[in-house]
Amino acid sequence: ELADLIVVNKADGELLPKARHTSTDYRHALQLLRPKYPFWSPKVLLCSSLPKENSTMDASIVKVWDAVCEFKEKLYATGAVNAVRRTQREQMMWREVQSQVLSLCEESERDSAVAREIQQVVVQLQDFFIKLNTIIAHVYPI
Repeated sequence: ELADLIVVNKADGELLPKARHTSTDYRHALQLLRPKYPFWSPKVLLCSSLPKENSTMDASIVKVWDAVCEFKEKLYATGAVNAVRRTQREQMMWREVQSQVLSLCEESERDSAVAREIQQVVVQLQDFFIKLNTIIAHVYPI
């Protein structure tokens, strides 16, 4: 899954050059990927938890929080958050359906006729996917 924000920590002291190099690597990698949302390109930020002089917090932490807030605002402003939540609800529903089907299968083991019927359907599905894979491989050879 594509990240919405990448934060490279330890961007201080002796590790600062390595953190910069890492953030550059991430930026280059992100250029190869399509953004998840049309309104947002994932950001790569450097961060340090060590406070600067006369400060209780490094400014990089504030920048990270600002980026999180900016992303959240855009998610809500565009309505994308509703689509994300809908997808999550659908995934939860299918996980529940799968769980219930598995429970029925376990219970049906006691009823050998139902268990045999389920087994036949599974075998037919396996055969179908094997044939489908063969057709696809023939049409689109690797």
